[in-house]
Amino acid sequence: MVYDGKGQAGLKAEAGTTVLSLKNPEYFHLSENSKDAVWGCDQEWFGSCWQRRAGCGPSAATNVVLYLRGAGSIRLEEKVESKADCIRLMETLWRYVTPSEKGVNTLDRFCGGVKKYAKSRGISLECRTLDIPMKRMSRPALPSVVDFIEKGLDSDCPVAFLNLSNGKVSNLDSWHWVTIVGLETDKVHDRVSAQILDGGKAFGIDLKLWYETTTLGGGFVFFEKP
Repeated sequence: MVYDGKGQAGLKAEAGTTVLSLKNPEYFHLSENSKDAVWGCDQEWFGSCWQRRAGCGPSAATNVVLYLRGAGSIRLEEKVESKADCIRLMETLWRYVTPSEKGVNTLDRFCGGVKKYAKSRGISLECRTLDIPMKRMSRPALPSVVDFIEKGLDSDCPVAFLNLSNGKVSNLDSWHWVTIVGLETDKVHDRVSAQILDGGKAFGIDLKLWYETTTLGGGFVFFEKP
């Protein structure tokens, strides 16, 4: 999936692969006076040093809320069209998805915060989670992971991805939340790649390589209206 500066997403799949993505990726596009498109928020926009260090969880939560707002699942009185608008929303989400000394290092902390935020807006959300344990023997099979992410995207909700160890995936930071907006895989899951938002940019990662090489695991989250 390739994002362009016009707020559109083009799907490019290799032969024998299938691609699934959110219906309206333009909901993430923030208008800025720059040549580079800005996709979703960036934790570096937070005001304090601690927020910039620990703000990946609130940032991923903001991306989820941005999309659900565009889809009509969450109503926001304030507009979110620019970087400045997004920063205000990030600061609001920080109060609900608040990092501890270890950051937002559990799925429950992330889920609970987003649900409280939604409740404050008069909306009820149900949280779906899939934990990837540290021990490989305890992990769900890769097809189950793919199926979970596909269910989230198919319900038109971004999938928040907690990555405690990036393993051998060089373009993914460890102990970090990102937002999955698309998935490409073949029938036997020899190739599984995800399109993610992180740092205001959209790019692809090798999700199968992460699954096979992460030493600490992580997990995935998406939300549904009951």
